[in-house]
Amino acid sequence: MWRFRTIGRVVSITGGHLGNISPYSVYKRIRFDSRMVKEGDLFVALKGEHTDGHLYVEEALKKGAIAALVGEEYFFRYYHAQPLIGVRDTLKALWELASARMQMEGDSDTIAVVGSVGKTTTKELISHILSGIYTLYRTPGNFNTLISVPSEIINMPLGIPMSVFELALHEVGDVDILASIVKPKILVITAIAAEHLEYLGSLSTVKKENLKALRHVRTNGWVIIPGSLYKDVKDYTYVHSDQIITFGRKGHVDISARSITVDWSGTTFTINAFGESKKVHIPLHGVHYVFDVMAAVAVGFIYDMTLSYIAARLEEFSPVWGRMQVYDVGDKKIVFDAYNASPASMKYFIHTLDKLVKDKDSLLVFIGDMKELGRHSRKYHEELAELLSSLSPAKIVLVGNEVRATYDKLVNGGFRDVELYESVDDIVDGVDAMMERYSIVAFKGSRSIHLERLLKVVGLVEDEPA
Repeated sequence: MWRFRTIGRVVSITGGHLGNISPYSVYKRIRFDSRMVKEGDLFVALKGEHTDGHLYVEEALKKGAIAALVGEEYFFRYYHAQPLIGVRDTLKALWELASARMQMEGDSDTIAVVGSVGKTTTKELISHILSGIYTLYRTPGNFNTLISVPSEIINMPLGIPMSVFELALHEVGDVDILASIVKPKILVITAIAAEHLEYLGSLSTVKKENLKALRHVRTNGWVIIPGSLYKDVKDYTYVHSDQIITFGRKGHVDISARSITVDWSGTTFTINAFGESKKVHIPLHGVHYVFDVMAAVAVGFIYDMTLSYIAARLEEFSPVWGRMQVYDVGDKKIVFDAYNASPASMKYFIHTLDKLVKDKDSLLVFIGDMKELGRHSRKYHEELAELLSSLSPAKIVLVGNEVRATYDKLVNGGFRDVELYESVDDIVDGVDAMMERYSIVAFKGSRSIHLERLLKVVGLVEDEPA
């Protein structure tokens, strides 16, 4: 029996208090959402912005949780009546458990992906390439936060020799904490761009915070970065230049791409890697995906895979939900890229549409807010108007509050066929008629706008698969 998942080990690792349960009891998984609790789980009561997990301890226990990890205040009130572990801070306890789990994995290979854009697709590309030969575990979907990453680490199957993680930056310190838990053998940085500026303030802070992951790369590890970041990383205290692999389309890099073409079948290009050259086709739409592929190819080379083998694996890759998915619905093409939206991803989206759509009179575009830009929001939404004007689709439908700046800029610039709605609720009933005239319909916006609800109107998946 693997003894990590005993209640006694939880108490030992976290320095917590034990109440009304045997230390020899074994839990199956940890859960922080009471709605997901199943028989034998350990429920972790976390305090969030909108609710407090301690309000759901009793519900979790009734649903079969073996015990609950709670704050000391709750513990000393109820430990005599409920199976509890009391700690000073339940979130930090979660991190401690995840760190202990990673330490128990010993020499297993861990790969971490950080950056402002392309993290999930890069993680999935790496996993797809490696899984043709290796047994590995990857975090599902975009599980990349201070809660979801440690939870997945604790719940990982036993004896997996390789794991791939995506680490998100939302506030100062996030990447540093997550990388300290994962301790990657391979660190991939996709790109640095404007993200979560409401909390991070500036692009320089975004770069600084993402680069903190370098502190935690193993001494015999690798760092895979865009060539544009080399000057920032080459003299970094924690990394030797021999550990660095660079990729990009410009300058002197280890992995590069040329002759890039984008059409409705996907993206085709020639990749050059350490003296090898190979024409590659991926069923993904956009020049920006070439950068994700180059990063994934670098990981493949570390594991001695040939470029021919990697190219064959890439042909079989499927797009990640909500990222430039192309659907054929009757005589229409639907382009759905509304998992999230940032200034960089908006630019990629519009540039890709420009390459795909020859007849712009056939194009209807739905655009939702770019969230969490703080005081920079108006600037970036006005720049979005300039991008949309250059694309010149037949019609633009804007959804949200932040895109009012986009609307005003478009109207003042003379763009005629543009409409503004406060929410998806205002257009969902009429969207079918709105789409009728156009053979190509594209969606892009932050997830909180819920443009995915409009997919149901044309008979497509309404939400992200579980």
